[in-house]
Amino acid sequence: MKGFSSIMGLEEDVFIGNSLIHFYAECGDLDYARKVFDEMLERNTVSWSSLICGYGMRNMRKGGCFCLSTTIK
Repeated sequence: MKGFSSIMGLEEDVFIGNSLIHFYAECGDLDYARKVFDEMLERNTVSWSSLICGYGMRNMRKGGCFCLSTTIK
């Protein structure tokens, strides 16, 4: 699955990006969830929430706080 979305040109689709962030965060692969997030051309509140919740589920407070503080700026 990794790399499939970029091969298909789906990085432009915010729905697909959000789904991938949520999927990887649920699986515990937060590095790849963050990579998908960083490569998204458009982000919305679902994008941010999915990544922040992923960090929270894994007790990675620094990552979640960084994302939260970035959204506030």
